[in-house]
Amino acid sequence: MRLLNQLRELTRDQDELAGLALAGRGLLRDHQQEALNDLMARRQIVFRRVMSRHRRLQPVWRDWEAVLAGLDPAEAAEAQSLLEKLRVLSERLNSLDRESVRLLEREMAEMRQELGRLETGRQLFSAYRPAPLAGRGPDKLSRTA
Repeated sequence: MRLLNQLRELTRDQDELAGLALAGRGLLRDHQQEALNDLMARRQIVFRRVMSRHRRLQPVWRDWEAVLAGLDPAEAAEAQSLLEKLRVLSERLNSLDRESVRLLEREMAEMRQELGRLETGRQLFSAYRPAPLAGRGPDKLSRTA
């Protein structure tokens, strides 16, 4: 049945999306920026595919009970099972994304602290640096050399 195939494909894509989110979380933890950029590009492609499948299935979602009633019992059971798996995958994806956001927020806070330390260092250097040589003139050692 076409509906079951669409649900299977959506489940496969959603599973891939969750896998990419898991891999992305690991890359964030390991500060692998280049690999993370590649992964995010791949994730964007899979996400578009998932959203396209959801749009095609939108009429089915609206009349889910009627659609199930029109299927034979084995197909209806598989459709329900696939729908449950999609729900679990969506929850997993949301959880992984929330974790990734926390990692990114922590990294941004650390970057802001580092920038603050750099600014403090710049201010100290500016306050305590020696006067320019032009204002002090040459020293005796330089004149004898």
